[in-house]
Amino acid sequence: MQPPPEDLPSLGDQTQLGVRDRDLDPIGSRLRLYLYYAPIVGWLPALLALRRSPSLDDREFVAAKRSVQLAIGWAIGLAVGSTVGEQLPDPTLTFLLLQSAWTSTYCLICVGLMVSVWRRRSWAIGPRRGRSNQ
Repeated sequence: MQPPPEDLPSLGDQTQLGVRDRDLDPIGSRLRLYLYYAPIVGWLPALLALRRSPSLDDREFVAAKRSVQLAIGWAIGLAVGSTVGEQLPDPTLTFLLLQSAWTSTYCLICVGLMVSVWRRRSWAIGPRRGRSNQ
């Protein structure tokens, strides 16, 4: 048996073979990201994952943190809207439309994040990313 020619890359060097890190992404990791970005309920598994954050890789950590931040922002917006609505003499159609637009925007952002996971692309929201800016 002859040794492989010197000009061919070894199988251990995957960058020379054209294999990128995102192509080696295990399916379980992507499914967890989908779960974290699920609208309305995805914040709970994301929060539980953040409790065990030393075992998370950077992508999962950022996704879980982003999911919890989006859910908190959505909940604060609904609470403020409800408080303002109680102060009005009668909740008008405009108020109800604003509340539904707030929830629809939250859901569309979550779906957009899920699509970015499916396409294996990063969809940055805000200037800070990663563990260094906790």
